Amino acid sequence: NYVIPITKHHDGFCLWDTAYTDYCVKNSGNSTDVIAQVAKACQKYGLKLGLYYSLWDRKEPTYQTDFANG
Repeated sequence: NYVIPITKHHDGFCLWDTAYTDYCVKNSGNSTDVIAQVAKACQKYGLKLGLYYSLWDRKEPTYQTDFANG
């Protein structure tokens, strides 16, 4: 009845073309905007679309800080 793709994994990789990071599908060798294609397929087949976006980004330097240990 629905599809929920992981648009950005906690490793920082984005499945759409973005100007905010080079770590995305446009630089992967597969230039397909995966999220756009999934959305198009959902519309075609009458499926609901949900998007999961991880706020945690292990590639982002500010998330390298270990606040638990001071």
